[in-house]
Amino acid sequence: PEEKLLTAGRGDGNTPARNWCAFVVTKTVSCVVEDGMETYVKPEYHPCSWGSTQCTRVVSYHTYMRPRYKVAYKMVTEMEWKCCHGYSGEDCNDGPTGGSGTQISTTRPRPRPGQGRGDSERVRQLEEKIQGLNKNLHDMQTTLRTMSERFQEEMNKPGSNSGGTGGRNPADAAQPEIKETIHSIQTKLDQLDNRTQAHDKTLVSINNHLVNGKGNELEGGGGRLNTLKEEILKELERRVSLSCSSCQVGVEDLRRQQQEDRERIRALEKQLSTMDARYRQSLDGLRREVVRLQGCCDTVNDLKNRITNAEHKITSASENFDVIQNRLDKELGGGGGGRTDNNGNGGFGRGSGGIGGGSQDVVVTEDRLDGRLRDLERRVNNTVQRTEEKSRPQKCLKSCH
Repeated sequence: PEEKLLTAGRGDGNTPARNWCAFVVTKTVSCVVEDGMETYVKPEYHPCSWGSTQCTRVVSYHTYMRPRYKVAYKMVTEMEWKCCHGYSGEDCNDGPTGGSGTQISTTRPRPRPGQGRGDSERVRQLEEKIQGLNKNLHDMQTTLRTMSERFQEEMNKPGSNSGGTGGRNPADAAQPEIKETIHSIQTKLDQLDNRTQAHDKTLVSINNHLVNGKGNELEGGGGRLNTLKEEILKELERRVSLSCSSCQVGVEDLRRQQQEDRERIRALEKQLSTMDARYRQSLDGLRREVVRLQGCCDTVNDLKNRITNAEHKITSASENFDVIQNRLDKELGGGGGGRTDNNGNGGFGRGSGGIGGGSQDVVVTEDRLDGRLRDLERRVNNTVQRTEEKSRPQKCLKSCH
C-alpha cells in the first residue's frame, strides 16, 4: 500500500520537536459496480387451449434487458500513526542529530495532568474505530459481490426461464426491484466513501495546523479539539451504522421476496398437477360413456330393423288376407246363385249331377273358412302384440336422440 505523510505529531510544551506523525495509507479494494445493460433471449412456451389433448407447442423467443455488473477496484485511505522522518525506536525516541552534534531527545507526547492518557489514547481509539469502519465497509462489499454472483447464477439457470403460466415468471418480475436495491446499496456505499474522505480531509487540516507550528495555540483549546474529534467519530460511526443497517435490510427484503416467489411457484405447480389429474379422470369417464352409448345405439338400430321386417310381414299377410277374402266373396256369391235358381224347393235335384246337395257342402265350407279366418286373425293379433312389446321406448333410445 501507498503511504503519504500528512502531518507531524505533537509533543508537550517541554519538547519542541515532534517525533510522531500521522500517515494516510492508501489501499486498493474491490467492489461490484453496474456496467451498463445487456440483452438476453428467453424462450416462452405457449400452453395448449383448454380441452385439447394434443397440440403443437408454440415456442416464441423474446429479448429482455438486464443490468450487467463487473468487479471494479478503488482506492481507500486509512490513517496510521508512525515515527516521523528521522525518528526511530520503539517509542520514536531516537531522533536526528542537531547542527551542534548533540542529539535531541524526544518522547512520545505525554498526557497533561487531569487528562488521563490524553490525546494518545484518543488517537488510538480513533484508529481502531476507523479500522473497524473500514472492515465493515469491506464486509458489505464482499456480501454485495456474493449476492451479485448468486443472482447471476440464478438468472443463468435453465429452470428460471420457464414459468408455466405463459407470462413473466417471478424471477423476471422481481428483477427491477433487485436492480433498485443494488443501486441503492451502491449509492450508500459511495456516500459512505465520500464521507470518509471528508473526515480524512478534516483530520489532514487539523494535523496541518499542528505541523505549521500552531500546536501551541491549539494546546490551549485541546479539550475543544478532542471534543470535536469525538463528535466527528461518533457521527461517522452513526452514519456507517445507518448505511450498514439499510444495506442489511435491503438484502433481507430481497431474500424474503425470493423465498416468497419460490413458494408461489411450488403452489402453482401443485395446483396445475391437481387440475391435470382431474381433467384426465373426467376425460376417461367421458370416453367410457361414449362407448356405452354407442353400444346402446347399435341395439336400437337392430330393434328398428326387426320392427321394419315385422311391418313388411304384416303388410304381406294383410294383402294375402284381402286376396283370400275376395276369393271367398266370389265363391260364396257364385254358390248362392245356384241355390235360388231351382224349381222352388231351394235346391237342384240329385239327377242334375248332385248339385242339389251342394247346399250342405257350402255350409261346411263356410264353417271351415270361418275357423281359418279366426285362426289367421289370432295369429295377426299375436304378431301385432309382439311387435308393440318390442317397439316400446327405452332409456338408451332417448340417450341416442
